[in-house]
Amino acid sequence: MAIVSWDRFAWNITGACYYAVLIAWEYIKMWWIKWQNI
Repeated sequence: MAIVSWDRFAWNITGACYYAVLIAWEYIKMWWIKWQNI
């Protein structure tokens, strides 16, 4: 059974969450601008 490197595992999760937040923020800004223009 392979031993998981928790540091690398945690880093991957942190990176994934970071990119998810960035992408979500871009969508939020896009929708906010659309609503402001209405």
